[in-house]
Amino acid sequence: MISILYADDEKDRLLIGKKILEQTGEFSVQTCTSVQEGLENIYSHVYDVIISRFSKPGFDGISFLKAVRKLSADIPFILLANPDNDLALYEVYQNGADIYPWKEGNEEFRFALLTLKIRSVGQRGKRESPVPDLKSEAESLKHRAAMLGILNEIISEVNNAQILTDLLETVLDRSITLLNFDAGGIYFVDSGSRTAHIVHAFRIWNIRMRN
Repeated sequence: MISILYADDEKDRLLIGKKILEQTGEFSVQTCTSVQEGLENIYSHVYDVIISRFSKPGFDGISFLKAVRKLSADIPFILLANPDNDLALYEVYQNGADIYPWKEGNEEFRFALLTLKIRSVGQRGKRESPVPDLKSEAESLKHRAAMLGILNEIISEVNNAQILTDLLETVLDRSITLLNFDAGGIYFVDSGSRTAHIVHAFRIWNIRMRN
C-alpha cells in the first residue's frame, strides 16, 4: 500500500480527495492543512508520496516543497497546480517535484485521474530508494521529532520558570535525554581566576564513585 500525505488548506477538498484515493484500496492517506502540520507529520511518519496544493496565499505549496526537500531529497512530491509564471515553474522542477495539472470543478474525476500519477511516482520512488535508506531516514525523522519535543519542553520551562535552580535542573535533564548521555553538569566559568563553578549536576557524583 502506498502511504500518502496530502496537504491542502481547504478541508472539504481534503475529505473528497482522501475518500476517493483510499476507496481504491491502494493508498493510505493522511491529511494536513498547514505547512507546519505537514512537517510535523513528516517528522513522525514515513510517506511514499506527498501531494500538495500550489495555491497562494492560502497554502504555499512551494514553501512546503522547499521545507520537505531540506528533510529529504527522495520523497516523491506532486504539486496540484497550473503555475501562472515561469519562476514558479522553475522552482517546482528545481526542487525535484512533479506537477499535476489542476483546475477547479469536477474534483472527483480529477482525483480519480490523479491515482495514475501517484502510482507512477510512488513506484519510481520505491525503485530509487533502497529499503535500508528508508529505514535510516525513518529513524532520523523519529529522532528529530523527539528532539523538537524536548526543545519545546525546555522553551516552555524557560517561559514559565520562576526559580533559576528549577530552570537549570530542567534544562540539564532534558539535554542529557536529548543527547543520550549518562550524566552532565552546568558550570559557570571565571576566566580571570581560571576556575569553573558547578551550579547543577546530574549523576556525576555516582559516576565518580563507581570509578
